[in-house]
Amino acid sequence: MKFYILKLDGSIVSTEDVLERGAWFENGEARVIGNDHPTPEIHVSTIFTGLDLGILEGPLLFETMIFGGELDRYRERYATYEEAREGHSTALLKVLETLRTRRK
Repeated sequence: MKFYILKLDGSIVSTEDVLERGAWFENGEARVIGNDHPTPEIHVSTIFTGLDLGILEGPLLFETMIFGGELDRYRERYATYEEAREGHSTALLKVLETLRTRRK
């Protein structure tokens, strides 16, 4: 099985060494791309998983999820650090727009 490690500079390194990947994972280095709580009940999270979540799309190593609110269980996956950062911002904006629409 192939694992991936995200370096602090945004570069991605592949490894088949489960111990190397485990040490990186325990360290927590660069795993969290975005972590926002627009309300106490809603959490928007984007992480580097270190695993390929793609089936046919190629390596998808990042994941954004929304927990709580009307968009609960929303999920998007990305191949690159840049896509993940942009995707996190997009998900957060979706939540804020939903909240604003609900308040009208």
